[in-house]
Amino acid sequence: MHTRLMLALSALLSLHVAPFASRVLAEPPNTEAAPRASEGDEPAGYRETVEQALSEYAAKNYEEASSLFARAHALYPNARTLRGQGMTAFELRRYEESIGFLEGALRAGAKALDGQLRADTQALLVRAQSFVARVEVDLSPSSATLAIDGKPVPYTPRTPLLLGLGEHALSAEAEGYRPERKNVRVRGGEVLRIDLQLTASALEVTREQRPDQPRRLVKSPWLWTAVGAVVVGAAVAGVLLATRDDGGSRVVPNMVAGGGKQVEPLSALVFP
Repeated sequence: MHTRLMLALSALLSLHVAPFASRVLAEPPNTEAAPRASEGDEPAGYRETVEQALSEYAAKNYEEASSLFARAHALYPNARTLRGQGMTAFELRRYEESIGFLEGALRAGAKALDGQLRADTQALLVRAQSFVARVEVDLSPSSATLAIDGKPVPYTPRTPLLLGLGEHALSAEAEGYRPERKNVRVRGGEVLRIDLQLTASALEVTREQRPDQPRRLVKSPWLWTAVGAVVVGAAVAGVLLATRDDGGSRVVPNMVAGGGKQVEPLSALVFP
């Protein structure tokens, strides 16, 4: 039983992905591939987990295989476990995930891919990339929360996002701004640029204009008219108070020779 599982492992690692990415070949792996670490260098449980993952993959139980490859990678991170996760994600049509795993497998130093194994991985990566779109989002303000299909995603300016095939909704929102939403349809292999420019809400616009309000009031002709009326009224009242005696009569200078004062009733001024 152990021998058969080891043969299955060798066959999977020598998989040719173009044009039959999901078919495990029967011939032995390329002997020019990088030497594998000895089982003594692997943590306990790693080898058994990999063998279980290969068995599930061969049975086309890709969800189970993906879970087992992830467990193996947690025990011993290396290029082979990343490649296994990338292959199962491809079969599950999770092309965005597959690209991430396969790119990681090509970069990894532990159990590094070489020879035909590396070439096969690169070919599968190209196929996965043909089923996604690279989306560049121009988001303003940059502090806004970006979401794809209702799920928040990290946003880094000038860093493309990967979207799988089909319809997707890109939305953004920020405090003090009106939310924005745009729908895109991915056919595969395209590069898209999406602008999500949020506009300030009415309340925010009012707040921004408040510093200018005193200056606009100073320039208002109605304000100066009201101020002038108050000043004139106050002056008239002052004159009335200054030109009356204690009896409530108006005192005016006597224009007749000899000086003196001529007193007129206050009613004569108010009601002539």
